[in-house]
Amino acid sequence: MIKLNEVTWYSKLMWIIFALGVIPTLCFCIGVQYEQVRAMSTYYIEETSMVQVPMTHPQSKLPADSEATQFGTYYFDESASPTQRWQYSYDITADTDPVRGYMKVDGFQTQLRFTTILETQDDGTYKVTFDTYDNSVLGSNTTKKFTKGDTLFTLTRTDDKHVTVMWDKLQPNTKKAAPQAIFTKK
Repeated sequence: MIKLNEVTWYSKLMWIIFALGVIPTLCFCIGVQYEQVRAMSTYYIEETSMVQVPMTHPQSKLPADSEATQFGTYYFDESASPTQRWQYSYDITADTDPVRGYMKVDGFQTQLRFTTILETQDDGTYKVTFDTYDNSVLGSNTTKKFTKGDTLFTLTRTDDKHVTVMWDKLQPNTKKAAPQAIFTKK
């Protein structure tokens, strides 16, 4: 007959297994989640700088008349619901040849960091191709979608503060997204 108010050898064994196995595992998982949230919070608080990538592609810079207004950091936000948001930050630097960009995409189940190369097209647009992933950010780029040379999107300068992005391999996260987006310079 089972007596629920008595301590037995097997109830002691179960407690030891629970105390030595389950509790430490649970604490470890909570600690890992805490560090990931803390790393994301630190990213949003601190200003990050452009990653330096060695020059390996012989391509020309953008035209000099556009440099004053074209280069800088552009932002775009999208959301599917109040809890599912994504923020894009695209930093274009003119101090390299070829001209490079650094893309950050953060949001719901997403953290991407990679460098790009901008190529001037005959029609005045800029083709943006994938170069390398930035794996220095903890937890980023867990799914590698792009290979070197993939066309991610095309930029068209709208005015001094905006560029229109025509999506290609890099796609927005919302299912009903438009084929283009307006990125705003800040």
